[in-house]
Amino acid sequence: MASLQFTVAAEDFPVIEIRMKVSSGSMAQLFFVTGSDDVYDEPESQWFSIIGDAQFHIYNLEMSRVPAWDGNITQIRLDPVELRASIEVDYVRILSP
Repeated sequence: MASLQFTVAAEDFPVIEIRMKVSSGSMAQLFFVTGSDDVYDEPESQWFSIIGDAQFHIYNLEMSRVPAWDGNITQIRLDPVELRASIEVDYVRILSP
């Protein structure tokens, strides 16, 4: 699931907060593209652990730890689980500290 295009300065918005539930699985991946690299690929992503219990959980991703999180971020894409599952995403927020 990809977002619409937008522009935020990576250094001003280093945290992504996701509230979602998945019925199974243990890993998710968030991709992003920048003003200088508009391809979704592994260096512009962060894997994170999820809880596959069909309950809502909030996940906070410290994107400043990803070296490519730099310049202007123009789009994000959430791959909410690594296998087939029931998924519900309540929100995805890009936050300043």
